[in-house]
Order: sequence, then structure tokens, then C-alpha cells
Amino acid sequence: MSGSSNETWRFTAVRAFHRAIEAVGGQSRAADLLDCTQSNLSQLIKKGSLLPSRHVLRLESASGVSKHLLRPDIYPLSLPSESNASGEECEDTLPAYPATVACDPTVKLQRKDIP
Repeated sequence: MSGSSNETWRFTAVRAFHRAIEAVGGQSRAADLLDCTQSNLSQLIKKGSLLPSRHVLRLESASGVSKHLLRPDIYPLSLPSESNASGEECEDTLPAYPATVACDPTVKLQRKDIP
């Protein structure tokens, strides 16, 4: 796995974590939702840690921030189905990325850099 690629998705995930906390009303509210202490959440943020996997789905539901952004290492984006063989553009998959993404039905795995 290249260092640059790892740094890019990690940076995106940490920013998404911060955005999700803001979306639910701050650290105290997020800690209540995740059933952890505000201090614990503050430590994660201060260290630049990723959201622990056990909290991803709950925070996604409460904040509206996609699990694909919160933990792309665990929840990579799905690829278009084989039925889209025309090469036409897909619809937007995430509101954070307003540009459309070209479909490539020949690609089988989206994240080859993750073991």
C-alpha cells in the first residue's frame, strides 16, 4: 500500500469523523449517542484517530455522514454492477463529491491497496 494513498483516505476519514461530530451537535452529544465518555471521544479527536469500527453505523445514522467516508477501509464504495456495460456515468454516490464518477464495469475491486 502506498503511503500517499493511505494518508489520503485516512485524512478523509478523520475529517468525516469531525464532520459527523459537528452534525450531531458536538462531542458531548456524540459521546451520548455512541455510549462512551466525552473524554474518550476528545482523546480520539486530539490524536487524529479513526472512528472505532463499533461506532460507525450508529454515527452514520445519527449524523448522515456516510460510513464510506467515516471508515473507507472497512466500508469501501461498491462498484457499479456488470449490467452497466455502456460506460455511461453513474449517479452521484456521496454528497461530499458532487461530480459524477465514470463507471468501469471491468474493474472487480475498488480498493486494491487494502489487504
